[in-house]
Amino acid sequence: MLLDQAKDLAGRIGDYSRLKSSAGAAKDFETRATSFGGVATSLRTAKASLERMQAAGIAPNFIPNDAEALAAKAVTLRDSLKTDPATLNDPPFNLKFDFVDRINSLCSGAGKAMLAAWQARVAQNSEMASPEILAALSTVPQYKPVVARIGVLKGQVAMLADSVPADISVGIKQLKTIMDAYAAAWGEMTADGIPKAVIAFLRAAAGQGATLDQLTDEVRGWLDARSLLPLFRIKI
Repeated sequence: MLLDQAKDLAGRIGDYSRLKSSAGAAKDFETRATSFGGVATSLRTAKASLERMQAAGIAPNFIPNDAEALAAKAVTLRDSLKTDPATLNDPPFNLKFDFVDRINSLCSGAGKAMLAAWQARVAQNSEMASPEILAALSTVPQYKPVVARIGVLKGQVAMLADSVPADISVGIKQLKTIMDAYAAAWGEMTADGIPKAVIAFLRAAAGQGATLDQLTDEVRGWLDARSLLPLFRIKI
């Protein structure tokens, strides 16, 4: 009786050990499967984003490093798993450092290249007056509201360039809308033109101060025509 109980106990212990070992292996499989799922999602997202940018006429400067080597590792791993799924727990190379981490790095590099390309596109199509000129123009009371409006538009451009839009075509349309609003605001403020000498004078006056020789007849006439001369003071 005791011997039978001992054999039964030994059998139960053996069953428990095998079950525990199987559970551990299953956990390893689950961990690696989750890791591969994340990598696959990142690759699909990067590929789709690159294709959208290219379709919109924006070509990111992106050349994936070790792409061929990673592709070869993927084929090796796929073929090994077909032969023996347990290979996943004893792969022919370090899955984390030689495969998963490198693919994640590749996707990160693609993201950075796309952001740089998008920001370049925005910069090329969003030229506005410099902050110095706007600061100078803001010294003219009737221009202040328009300058403030332009400041808001500049902020919208900066926000748009901060990240790659999910839909590139929508982002491009948003940029055009902003720039159309800027052109209208600038046209409203400079309908009759602002001579360069006036801009230079206003810029200097808004900073350390303008010199008397900058107050030329042209500048004086422009200011006087707009009843702006009384706004300026001479200081020593």
